[in-house]
Amino acid sequence: MPGSANGVTFCNDNSPGNYKCDQQYVRIEGGGYYTPGLTCHETGHAVGLVHGNRAYPAVPMLDSRLGCMRKSVSYSATLGANQKTNINTVY
Repeated sequence: MPGSANGVTFCNDNSPGNYKCDQQYVRIEGGGYYTPGLTCHETGHAVGLVHGNRAYPAVPMLDSRLGCMRKSVSYSATLGANQKTNINTVY
């Protein structure tokens, strides 16, 4: 991971523009310190949640409605109502 990254989630899939994955990887680098907000954020990516400009509906990257999926996540951030609805709809 890049030195400045706290976490990364990526899909092992060769379909450009297609958000369906056959394998999902989550890597959280917290230097032994994994905050609830960071864990929520990266796990959110693993179940298909995205940042604000790619969210539905699209919202600014720091919009509070994104909950832990904001670009800059706080220590205790949790899922927002929109993310819960999207997860429950898909799964």
